Amino acid sequence: MVKRLMLVLVLIFVAGRGQDLPRAQMLEGAGQLESAFLLYKVVLEQNPDNRQAVQGFIRTARGLGRFDSLFQVLQRYEKQTEGNGDIVLGVIEALFGLRRRGAALNRVRVFYQQWPTRLLELVELLRRYGENGVAAELLEGAIASQGLRIHYAERLIEIYEQEGNVSRPARLVAEIVNADPNQLARLLPRLADYGRKSKGRVAKELERIRDSKLRARAMAEVYVGAGDDETAVRLVRAVMSGAELLLLARKWEETGAWGAALRLYQDYGAGADRSRVLRRMGRMDEALLVLEKDSTPEARLELAEFFREEKQELERAVQLYHDVLRRRPGHYGALLGLAGALVGLKELDSARAVLMKIGEPRDSVLFLLARVLFYQGKFDSVQIVVRNLNGRFPQSPLVNDALELALLSLGGEGVTTLAQAMLDYESGDEQEGMSRLRRLMPGQDRIAQEAFFLFSRFLYQQRRYREALAVLDTFAIRFPNSELGAKAGLVRAEIYQDGFKDENRVQSILEGLIVQFPGSPYVELARNWLKRLKGEIAPGEVR
Repeated sequence: MVKRLMLVLVLIFVAGRGQDLPRAQMLEGAGQLESAFLLYKVVLEQNPDNRQAVQGFIRTARGLGRFDSLFQVLQRYEKQTEGNGDIVLGVIEALFGLRRRGAALNRVRVFYQQWPTRLLELVELLRRYGENGVAAELLEGAIASQGLRIHYAERLIEIYEQEGNVSRPARLVAEIVNADPNQLARLLPRLADYGRKSKGRVAKELERIRDSKLRARAMAEVYVGAGDDETAVRLVRAVMSGAELLLLARKWEETGAWGAALRLYQDYGAGADRSRVLRRMGRMDEALLVLEKDSTPEARLELAEFFREEKQELERAVQLYHDVLRRRPGHYGALLGLAGALVGLKELDSARAVLMKIGEPRDSVLFLLARVLFYQGKFDSVQIVVRNLNGRFPQSPLVNDALELALLSLGGEGVTTLAQAMLDYESGDEQEGMSRLRRLMPGQDRIAQEAFFLFSRFLYQQRRYREALAVLDTFAIRFPNSELGAKAGLVRAEIYQDGFKDENRVQSILEGLIVQFPGSPYVELARNWLKRLKGEIAPGEVR
């Protein structure tokens, strides 16, 4: 109601100034497509050459499915305005929408001849209506006649990928790298995906890359994607220096290619590097053995992380962090790890003091600080820190969790008890935490709903998977219309994946969430999870 009132007030203000186009754009942004459509039409009657009005009219017509009106209006203006490509594109869009494919394709050919520099706009329109073949034909023709243009080649790669082909896009990647070697770095995730899909066979297409080092790097990424770490490492060892290989090992570690990273670390890395990767691979005994033979500050830091994250021996971890800080004062990783260990020990004031010593806080520092403040019941301060995090690091994967924390801090009467239970969970105090949650769960508000999720996680932590699922079943009965229903589904999917290793069930749950909760912000997480399950996200891509 408040949002709608604000919108109405703004529209009255704008209307008073006689600005129909801004009003139409505002209505469109608010989802009021019918009103925006009519207002864009008014603007066009005054000036058919107004590009923003033409494009807005096309967008809203498409959103409403009003292709008949779109065709009639723009066809009339097409005769009045000569050389207006936006109007012609709108007519083509209307013809596709009216399923007059033959007429639309005739217009496509004429449009490209008249406006060849607007090929990408035409391609996007064609792809919107499933005309990938025609779009590819136009792009291939443009590249053949004009030479390789990277932005054309990339659209063509996307079309080939959509068709399930990996050989032709790999060939284009080779051409792009030959034209501009600087492009390889951002194309590597694609190559890893091609390697996975082709089991490495697509590597032969990259033999066309002229530069030997770039060729080896590109082919290695294909083999990493295919799981052939030995071949990948052999290729890069032949052309790269030790320093370059160490940087590559770190890159592969970041993207989850741990086997290849470990092979390089064994030759060029320190004990801390090898141990860290072994730990990520689940080879804990080997990881610890490596660290026991290395007394460098880096190894001591990794040992502290090992005791904090794997062994839950927080007091030992604190000692090790202090040891590192004595040798490397102000070390970012040691300060952050020490603060995390102190939170686990419920020494919140000390944890805050440590975080305040970090001069330029990154997103992880701000998120940990927000959690500490939340556990301490300083809810106004939580809001300030989360706004800072969101403003400085809007693309951080921690933003969603931070925003949820900020929302909970507005939660009302039971929020302090929930915050204490969350700290109990983080510190491993299961009995006290579950006792607090039992007092919250009979309620009806968001805090009570969040209590169900956390209680389920306590049970999951104890490997009581069936009981954890039963708690979520009770949540669904108690709150059948909850806006957090999609979140409950994600928690359920986590239990089936990590507890029961049942990926088929996980996929079924995620697909159900997308259908059942189309407007939920959690649905995007479900979609990305599904892509990972189906192998549609390559190592290094955004999750």
